[in-house]
Amino acid sequence: CVLILSHLLVFCVRAGAGDDDCAPFKSNERHWECCKPTDLTINASNSFKKCADKIPSPTRPPAGDASKLSPALKNHVACIMECSFLENGLLTDDKDINKTSITELYSSNNKELDAVINEAISDCLDSYKADVDQSLDCTSGAFEYKNCVDRYIFVNCPSSFWTPGKACSDFKSKIVKCPKLI
Repeated sequence: CVLILSHLLVFCVRAGAGDDDCAPFKSNERHWECCKPTDLTINASNSFKKCADKIPSPTRPPAGDASKLSPALKNHVACIMECSFLENGLLTDDKDINKTSITELYSSNNKELDAVINEAISDCLDSYKADVDQSLDCTSGAFEYKNCVDRYIFVNCPSSFWTPGKACSDFKSKIVKCPKLI
């Protein structure tokens, strides 16, 4: 699933806010299942895999601090997401976000969730470009936009889709405090 795959990549690419509370997630800290909307992007998962297979992976550095990944790996992740967005018609010819296509992709047929989704789509259209690393080969912002939308949906998850419990509330608190983690 694209949602999960992108989040697994995101925790490696984005740096925290600088304190221990915003350190990159440990493997047992990723609680994306706390917000359980239907997989909103299932149609995009095949193109994500296709793009990942098509774009060669850079050599990975030895095991160590996941928050200090090479520019080559950051570039790789940004290019996979851009490729996936292009494959799904989520970018215009000028590589701008195609709001109509994004809205169709994320449509859930659930009134409560769609309200959150529509807010996320609009809010992120106004803000994602500031996070785009212009030194990379793929600078459409597809990666940053998807992270923004997914974070917004997670943080504002409707109660009917939220799994109550300490682990989920702690995870959500960390996401709220450390917006650069996803």
